Amino acid sequence: MKWTLLLIFLVLTPLPLVHADKSPMVQVHTNFDTLSSDAPDWLIIIHDADSPAVYPYLFQLTKKSDYFFIFTDARHYRVSSVLTFEHYHKKINNFCQFPLNVIDNESLDIWLSGRLTPDLKTVQCRMFRRK
Repeated sequence: MKWTLLLIFLVLTPLPLVHADKSPMVQVHTNFDTLSSDAPDWLIIIHDADSPAVYPYLFQLTKKSDYFFIFTDARHYRVSSVLTFEHYHKKINNFCQFPLNVIDNESLDIWLSGRLTPDLKTVQCRMFRRK
């Protein structure tokens, strides 16, 4: 009976959200005070520095509090992004000011807060690197 319960517990317990090979990942956390009525699209692009591979991820920012995980097999990579407000016909390149240099086998945690509007002065973006 004890072993049956243990087996059921192990089968039903979700696996952690990490790659088995410890590849870097990008985590995005949002905690906005307000959102623009025009929900923007945020295109985040991972550029593998060791190959010509490019990994685009498109997120529509529609919730005040949300989180996204971006998994990549790239050990050395660059990140670029474009935030687009369709209604205002505004595109913001390099939103969040990602580092221009290659990120070497580190994951990124990105925390967005404030008021998400086309005026970048109202949004705070904090970025942390971790091994």
